[in-house]
Amino acid sequence: MPYFLLLLTVFFWGATWVAGRVVAQEIAPFTAAFIRFFLASVALWGLIRWREGGLPALPKSQWLRLFFLGATGIFAYNYFFLHGLKIIPAGQGALIVSGLPVLIALCDGLLRRLHNQASVFSVQMCLGIALGLCGNVWVVSNGAPLTLWNGQAGVGELLILGCVFSWLAYTFIGRRASDFLSPLSVNFYACSIGAVMLGVMAVFEVNWGQALAPQFHYSMSAWGSLLFLAFLGTTLAYTWFTAGVQFMGATRAGVFLNLVPLFGVLLGALILHERLPSQVLMGGLVTLLGVALTQNFPQILLSNRRRVNSSAS
Repeated sequence: MPYFLLLLTVFFWGATWVAGRVVAQEIAPFTAAFIRFFLASVALWGLIRWREGGLPALPKSQWLRLFFLGATGIFAYNYFFLHGLKIIPAGQGALIVSGLPVLIALCDGLLRRLHNQASVFSVQMCLGIALGLCGNVWVVSNGAPLTLWNGQAGVGELLILGCVFSWLAYTFIGRRASDFLSPLSVNFYACSIGAVMLGVMAVFEVNWGQALAPQFHYSMSAWGSLLFLAFLGTTLAYTWFTAGVQFMGATRAGVFLNLVPLFGVLLGALILHERLPSQVLMGGLVTLLGVALTQNFPQILLSNRRRVNSSAS
């Protein structure tokens, strides 16, 4: 069952790129993100009450860390996410973000060296990082890397690249936050703080004098996509991924994340009829190969199989 839920989780996360593309074409970005994370915060609060009995007491010294979690992983990420998807296809956005595990591995190794800890850089990992970065540059530049050097990269591609660095910061800040809060509580506080920030910006984005009239008369597809982002893409998917990490560990569960860009591209083609250039798809494949090498994909699969076999016996 945990394997099925993890597969469903990454399917939902791949679909968020399609839903985000639909929402971005019709709803103002800050307004859409505020509605999404306000609803997700309410749902997460209900889950915490059900599973953990309520929110734990929070030391005042930790509020600054939680503020930066909301500022990076919620506010900044969704600014880049929705503004970028107004310009570029959902599948291309998903492929750009597919290089995130490679950057996390690179930064993690560098931080370990900085703190005189054991480094995890092997020949295979170095090759994976190199391939992942090269593939990502190829996707961002639409197969023309020299445009990045000349400062001619597309605005949409650069905005989605902002998602990568926002989530990179969120990942490393969140590691320390999980020392004193459960993952669900961390996510609740981050979503709530981010929702407040997004709400402040939405005030300047929406004509609130007409907010109850034409401003919120969006199409059913836009509302459906927004509700999908809030409840399935944020609340349920995160909860299931947390359960998967508890069952099989972060590394093994993290392997499933490699499927997110694949689902993003396939769903973009199926639902939005997107056709990405061959050079973008080629760069995406190189990036995924780099991610697989970085995470030692073959050994993790073998370890998972041994775990299943031992459980069955």
